[in-house]
Amino acid sequence: ALLAVSLTACNKPATPPASSAAATTEATAPSEAEAAAQAAVVGTLRLRYERDRSMLGLGHDVVDVGAFGEQLGLPGSRMRGLFSARELRQAAQRAKAKNDGETVHLAVRWAGKEAFLKAWCEALAFVAERDAATPARPYTIDAFPWPDIEILDDSHGVPHVSLPPEVRCKLRESLGSPQCYAIHISLSHDGAIASAVAYITADRG
Repeated sequence: ALLAVSLTACNKPATPPASSAAATTEATAPSEAEAAAQAAVVGTLRLRYERDRSMLGLGHDVVDVGAFGEQLGLPGSRMRGLFSARELRQAAQRAKAKNDGETVHLAVRWAGKEAFLKAWCEALAFVAERDAATPARPYTIDAFPWPDIEILDDSHGVPHVSLPPEVRCKLRESLGSPQCYAIHISLSHDGAIASAVAYITADRG
């Protein structure tokens, strides 16, 4: 199926390509405190979204760290192939520094990839409503370039979404304008849950 332009459809958990022999497992329900914190973050961004249409799309995702680790360890699993070499290297470095294993650091990056996809989908829905036209849909779900959507920390440990020129070009074209776009992301993990919120804004300058 093509990337959906329905907000409801886009905020269902996406799955890796069928050929990867890996599927995203739905996260277990967070605790009341975790759910309240997640709702507060998303709610705050939603208020800004409604007030300032420079925000084009918002996405949120949670990952069950334990289930994600089981997928990584399955014989023949290609889950690692959904990450770039830089992501795998950073996850290993973070695991060594924090002495907590790489699974949680890959899980939160996977949540980031999914959150970005959902933000892009919602941006497409906004453009469709704004322009009363169906925007370009650059990828099918099966062909989505997961390894190219890199969730990387900068030198200060702040996460960013890094896109290669081809994907960034498709992002601009799909949103129907030559203007520049910025991608913002926040990652968090606590116990069994990894979470990410991403949103896309238009540069009005």
